[in-house]
Order: sequence, then C-alpha cells, then structure tokens
Amino acid sequence: MRYVDRFPDPHSRRFDKAEWRDEHGVANVIIHCQSSGIAFPKHWGPLSLKTTLSGHEYYVTRHSTHRVTPERILILNEDTTYASYIRDGETVESFTINFSADFIRTALRDSMSDSMQKLDDPFSGEAPSVQFPEYTLPYHHHIRTRLNRIRRCLTMPADLNGRVDEELSFLYEAMRTLSASENKKTRGLPFQKVSTREELYRRLQHVRDYMEACYAESINLHDLSRVACLSVHHLIRLFKSHFLCTPHQYLIRCRLLEAKRLTETTSLRIEDIARRVGFEDRSSFSRLFRQHFGKKPSDRTQ
Repeated sequence: MRYVDRFPDPHSRRFDKAEWRDEHGVANVIIHCQSSGIAFPKHWGPLSLKTTLSGHEYYVTRHSTHRVTPERILILNEDTTYASYIRDGETVESFTINFSADFIRTALRDSMSDSMQKLDDPFSGEAPSVQFPEYTLPYHHHIRTRLNRIRRCLTMPADLNGRVDEELSFLYEAMRTLSASENKKTRGLPFQKVSTREELYRRLQHVRDYMEACYAESINLHDLSRVACLSVHHLIRLFKSHFLCTPHQYLIRCRLLEAKRLTETTSLRIEDIARRVGFEDRSSFSRLFRQHFGKKPSDRTQ
C-alpha cells in the first residue's frame, strides 16, 4: 500500500497507465489531500473509490458530471478516463482509494473459486471481471465502517500497515455487495428485459448526478436528454416514474438544498446565495425556499 498526501502538479504529468505503473507498481494507492481551486485534465485511472472528508469534488466522465461529498461516493472502474476538479473558494479534503489490478484479480479469484481448489492450488484460476456502477452512491454503513478503519490504520506505525491491506480486502467486498444491491433496484423500472432495465437505470442516475453537480448552471431539458441519451418526452416520463418528481422539480430541490447549506454555514448575502445556486430572481428564490423549508432564507441558523 502507498499513501499520497499531496496532489501532483496537473501540468507536469501524463497521468496514463504506464506512468502509474512505473510510479506505483502493483501497490494499492490511497490519496488523501487537501486543496482548493485545482483541476486535472482527462486521464486514465485504476479502479477507485472516491469521496471527500469535507467539501465537494467533481469528476467528469463520458456519461455525466459527478459530485462527491462526505455523504456520497463514486466508484470508477479501471480504464475509465475522466477529468476532475475542486472549485475555488472552498478547501476540500479529498480521499481516494485506488485498487491495483493484481489486488482485484486475487480478490475475485479467491471469492469465486471452489474451496477445495483454493487448498489444492491457491494461485490457479482465471478471475472474472466485475464492473461497478459509475454514478454516485450514498454511503453504505459497511463501506463507511471500512473507510473509517482504514483511516485509523493510516495513523499507525508503518510496520502495521499490513492491516490496511486487510481492510482494503473487506472494503472491496463491501463495494461488490453495494453494486449487487444497486442491480436489484433496477427491478422497479417497467421493462421486462433485464439489460434494458439496467441501462435505463444507469442513465437516470447519470441525469441525477448531472443535476446535483451542475445545479448552478442554466440547465434545460435538452441538456438532460443529451446526458440520458433519451428523448425529452421519454426522459420526463421515466424520471418521474422513478424519482416521483419531474427533472425540473428535482433541479429546484438541488438548488434549494445547497442554498439552505449556504445559509447555515456561511455569511453570504441572500442575493449572492440565490445567484450562486442558480436562481436569477431573489423573490422567486425566497418564495420557493419558504415553501420548501417553512422559513425565509434570511432566518439564518449560524
């Protein structure tokens, strides 16, 4: 296991697979850094679990833009290319666990091989591949527990770091359990073919991620239909069926929740908060805020 506590210079690296292997070999790599106003161009990545301990970090994949927070994680599969950034004005504590391909092969082989085969030849067998859903997920309590234990292990002397690799094995199993749980959620979509349900579920999650990450931008239904690769009509119908609200209602909710957070944690003026979360009209913002939370945005609770 390797531990990195500083982001590399975004302009001095290739960020490709060969460079990663030259630098880290077959080690799992934990990246735990604080930064503000930093951006990395599109690049290759290993299988990784991404979260933050404070603040918001953004990842741009070919499917969507995803925001990770202390309450939501993002898993990106090996060979996924993505860009990432942290906005100006906020110091973010980023925490990413990168799994090596060798570690994954061993974990999968051991979990799926016959018990007697493990005893006879523990190093035989081809490991199947596992693809994780690439959209943000709420913390499952098993994943939170494992991440907390890994963080505690990182404070121990270096000769005890073997415990980190043990916890990484448990974390990987928790990720697979979470992935299986997500697959079951696709059954709620009104389609008989499993592959159709799974694909449409992923597309709806990508739309949700896009709104949660880009709520402050001027987003319209055509933007969302492009993210979903669906017609506007089809998107509205599926989104409302699954999330029990329209895309526009969900977008307004995202803006209001962020506005509420800003009223509670900053001293920004109400006008500035309204603009920051995507409202052009203060009176409209105040009216919606009061309808949603039962109080005016000026009733601050700092």
